[in-house]
Amino acid sequence: MFENMKEQTFTAQHTVHDHIQSIGVFGLVVVSRELLAAIAEKQCYFAYCEEQKKEQLTANISKK
Repeated sequence: MFENMKEQTFTAQHTVHDHIQSIGVFGLVVVSRELLAAIAEKQCYFAYCEEQKKEQLTANISKK
């Protein structure tokens, strides 16, 4: 679980960095731990939603 958390934080940090760099104001933004945590949670939520969709599709297919 800890390894997964480290990977999600790393991915979140790169997501923030890439976006800020793309809009050109990197020097003006401070990326805090709270921001990284929020992004990591958002990514987890989207992964959870995708998993729920897949399970629902599987359940619908098996009912037919």
